[in-house]
Order: sequence, then structure tokens, then C-alpha cells
Amino acid sequence: IYTTDECINEVQPYSNWESTFKYIFSHLNKDGLFVLEMPTLKYLESHKKTIVKLKETPSGFVYDNTHVNGNKLTWDTIFFKKLKNGLYQAEKDKYDEFVYPVKKVKNSLNRNFKILKTNYFNKKENVILVCRKK
Repeated sequence: IYTTDECINEVQPYSNWESTFKYIFSHLNKDGLFVLEMPTLKYLESHKKTIVKLKETPSGFVYDNTHVNGNKLTWDTIFFKKLKNGLYQAEKDKYDEFVYPVKKVKNSLNRNFKILKTNYFNKKENVILVCRKK
């Protein structure tokens, strides 16, 4: 089982992360693998400095404005979708992500999994934990 692209960090409260780990454990075969990709506290720090980002995509523009409060990162996003007539339609989205120390997550995982490998990437803003069912 593989989680990708920071999907778990929208789950709240942290006890639901632990419930998710238990659920994953129950669905793995003996010696099954669970690969968890998640942001680190460095990711959160880097977004404290980010005020606004505007980037062009094949289908329009994305405007991201991020706010950090404690371990919560709030994304205020507006997607400007290019229409066939050359105009743009704005679609708004606002959601929260929660970032926890890697050590805390490892402690939770260690209850049911053996952590085989820890790989940091993206300037240590993200980590992949490869775990085997105990």
C-alpha cells in the first residue's frame, strides 16, 4: 500500500493517522509493505516564507496563497481555467494540511511496522518511509 503526494496530511486529528495505519496494517498480507510519503517540518518552514505563487498550467493559471499557523498549512487556491472563448473561469479551493515531526510518525508506525528505509527528498521537505508489516 502506497500513499502519495502528501495525501495523509489532510487527515485530522492525528489519532486518525494512527487509525489509518492500523487499517492499512489489517489489509496487508504477511510481510506486506506500506510506503508512506509525507511532508516534513522543513516543508512547513518553507511555506512560512511563501506568500503567493502564480503558475501557468496547460489549462490555465493557478494562484496559491499559503498561511502557516502552528503545524497547519492553509492553502487558498484560485484556479483560472481557460475557456474555449478565450476567457477564464475562476474556481476557488481552500483546504488545510497538517505536518507532524517524522519522529512522532515513526513512533506510531513502529507499533505495527518495521521501518526498513527512510528517504528524504526535495531539500528534506518530504520523506518516504518504507515499512514492513510485523
